[in-house]
Amino acid sequence: MQVVDTYGHVMTGMAVKVATAEEGRRLAQLLKADSAVAAVHPVFKYQGFTQNSWLLSALERAVKDRMSVINLSMGTSWTAPLGLTFTTRLARQGVLVAAAAGNSGDDGLWTYGSPASEPDSFAVGSTDNTFSLGAALVLDTEIRVRGQATNVMAATARALMQNPLFSMGRELVLPQPRSGCDTITNKAAVAGKVVLVSSGECSENDKAINLIKAGAASVVFYDNRPYPAFKQSMNIDESIGQTAPQMFCVDQDTGLAVTKLLAAGKKITVKRVATKKYLNPNADHPSWFSSWGPDAELRMLPTFSAPGGGLLSSIPGNNFALYQGTSMATPYATGALALWRHANAKKLGSGRQALEAAKTAFITTAAPIKLANDTRFAHSVVQAGAGMIQVSSAITNTITVTPSYLSLPTGTVESTSTLTFTNTGSRPCAYQLGHTPAVSVSTENAWYEKEEMLKIAATVKFTTNTGSRELHVLHIQPGETVAIKAVVTTSEKLRAAPVFYSGYLTLTPIQPRRAAELEATLQGTPGRRMLQETLDTTSTAAAAATEPQDLDATDAEQSQLWFPPLSIPYLSLSQKYSSLSVLAERKVDVPEGRVLVSDAAYLCSLYDGSCAMKESDSLTTDPFSMEMGSHTFALPLTRPVRSAYLEIYNADSGALIGSTDIEGPIPWGGPKGLMQLPEMVTGAYWAGEYAPANRAAKTAKLGLGTYRFVLVLRKHVAVGDRAAALASPQAYLQKVDVLGRLTVTNANPDAGNSADRGFTPIPVGGK
Repeated sequence: MQVVDTYGHVMTGMAVKVATAEEGRRLAQLLKADSAVAAVHPVFKYQGFTQNSWLLSALERAVKDRMSVINLSMGTSWTAPLGLTFTTRLARQGVLVAAAAGNSGDDGLWTYGSPASEPDSFAVGSTDNTFSLGAALVLDTEIRVRGQATNVMAATARALMQNPLFSMGRELVLPQPRSGCDTITNKAAVAGKVVLVSSGECSENDKAINLIKAGAASVVFYDNRPYPAFKQSMNIDESIGQTAPQMFCVDQDTGLAVTKLLAAGKKITVKRVATKKYLNPNADHPSWFSSWGPDAELRMLPTFSAPGGGLLSSIPGNNFALYQGTSMATPYATGALALWRHANAKKLGSGRQALEAAKTAFITTAAPIKLANDTRFAHSVVQAGAGMIQVSSAITNTITVTPSYLSLPTGTVESTSTLTFTNTGSRPCAYQLGHTPAVSVSTENAWYEKEEMLKIAATVKFTTNTGSRELHVLHIQPGETVAIKAVVTTSEKLRAAPVFYSGYLTLTPIQPRRAAELEATLQGTPGRRMLQETLDTTSTAAAAATEPQDLDATDAEQSQLWFPPLSIPYLSLSQKYSSLSVLAERKVDVPEGRVLVSDAAYLCSLYDGSCAMKESDSLTTDPFSMEMGSHTFALPLTRPVRSAYLEIYNADSGALIGSTDIEGPIPWGGPKGLMQLPEMVTGAYWAGEYAPANRAAKTAKLGLGTYRFVLVLRKHVAVGDRAAALASPQAYLQKVDVLGRLTVTNANPDAGNSADRGFTPIPVGGK
């Protein structure tokens, strides 16, 4: 199989891990027909950007070329969708779309991109590769890293060759300034040497340019984040050129250990550099850059995770390099979807049936990703989705689960869901029912501070479909459909603060002939009677509660060969989603040193980017400028907002004059604070039109006078809360006072200085 991503990186000979030799033979038989090849329709210019029209044209061409799986290693902010649910249109034609979740995970919740946010796409998160091919920088001096003595700096490299990279025999030095962000002042010391510099403060590309200009023979970056964080690739612009000096990256502990010795006057030489295969310190865990969900309506996002950190890819110049990003994980997932599609070609229906079948197959067979330091808990569903993709399990599994994941009502003590299982295979199966809790994630100031991971979780129990009896074992005969209940309960501690809680309902395969024995052990009830009374099903066969068939196979084959482990992810918010504030609950710093107060929006000028900072500030405009859209509104958000409308009041009398809708979704200001206008505005280029409150006319224009404003924000409704939202729609509105007044006058607003208008401009800066 060959899969090509949006950037043209080629991944060939995709490897699929199988549990047994027999499973491998079955998988090979399923795939023995013609190999699948994905067509390539480039949509990016060499600068790395595209346009909606180019993308849509490529998608239309892919459908015309009868492509059944499409890879989109691309994305934008969730606030800038394509303007249509194109994945829904593709799904109607049976086309599966894998889209990169985004690379803003270091900023926390709700950092996913579009088109990954489209409900009918497969949003792919990233995990770090198990092993990475990197470089071993052999030193002439012993260093101590995490308590161990070594003379090797394990590194990633900008470019890799199959042969040893090169022999160095060059001295390691530190630059001045240490950051490398400004012009290097110790050029004589740097020239012809290997320069060690930390990442951070400015881009690695800027540092590289400064050091190359100073004559550095090579550059070694060390990560500015604590171990086990480890950059798999460097943000080096291709404009630097393929002939630029080799560059490496090591972890923070290694970099600090060498820096300490160099700063103390120790002379250290890099004797040689060779390629090295090393175990990734964050192997098989979510990559630091992988964007977080959930989506605005609390659907699970990403859908699942795949290897995307530290993958070897081809680069210009007949060379190789390590790349990282959800754009690398997505081609892996695309290849998996193509394998699944090919294996199930004869069984798939038309249109959306393929999408629903694929989502069920990959979500329920994905493996929860447990914490490295505490395997009692898994990574949150809002970070890892359904877990690590399992290609062979998705293809060979014959148990379908409906629904494949649970979006539970928010703010509840107990939630009960019905799960339906169908055995489409020819053999009976048995599972032990269980629960893998995930860490909970605090929503408090989630975009302004790093999320807090909490080792508190809900509890789960399983019952018969009527709720009459607790279950521990599930047994399904061939062709049988079984329905059971899953009850998720939250504690007072979990509900004390607004946190995203999640986890996985697990089904571990066991030998069918041992199911009764296990159930009796767990339940304390005689095995045969317990097995006969365990399940409520939708099939007539279950009414007779027939004895399970014994299988002529070994225990290992019974437990792993035919039925892989299954899991059903669930997700919810511990408090009502409608009660979660839209605005920042603490003050937000602006780079100029100013502070925006919390719980307010700001009247802003598009002339100079200035905003009113207190209620008494007054901005002035004239009718002509107003019609040109000279003013707008800004606010620091802490969660996505569906849409908003503006209430307009006479500032003197306080009377409501009218209102106007603001087209949504509202762009948000980014995880760390306010961003440059107009990305932080809600009503960019508002021309003063509104609907009069007295309904004397359909529309009117803002005339001369002074006005104040109130923004009314429409919150998203969680999928699990839709029924409750219909009963109390007002709970999903939040009114926000807008600081400042707007005076419309015939005078030229540019006449005189800002002080003459009683307002001192305060620019709104970037992150």
